[in-house]
Amino acid sequence: MTKYRLIDDGYPTFKKIMNGKKWVGRVAKVTDGYLGIIKGVGEAKGATESEAFRNVAAIALGFDSPAELARHNSNVRANNAAAKAKANVALDALLRGDFEKFGDMIGLPPGPVKNATAVVAAARKTLLSND
Repeated sequence: MTKYRLIDDGYPTFKKIMNGKKWVGRVAKVTDGYLGIIKGVGEAKGATESEAFRNVAAIALGFDSPAELARHNSNVRANNAAAKAKANVALDALLRGDFEKFGDMIGLPPGPVKNATAVVAAARKTLLSND
């Protein structure tokens, strides 16, 4: 995922917008606030440097506003937390010798899975049948 950062490199009239190590845009003072520009993507105004930066970064990432981007990131974090919790439950069960939850997690057909060999064989079969 792209990560934009606002960097003050000492230029007197603007701050740089970086994407990783690449300089992709700038935020500069204009008569009615600040203007953020990312080359090839677009521009956005804001009352402060950080607001202009957040507005143009949201546009660059495909969102209409920083609030929409924040909602999206919140949903992604919640989904990731749920997936990690499900994986932890399956791993704990696997370590206790219960292979069924692990089989469910990797998408094996319903039904009891008796041992690790059966899990590997069923997982291989499931993965090969999806190609």
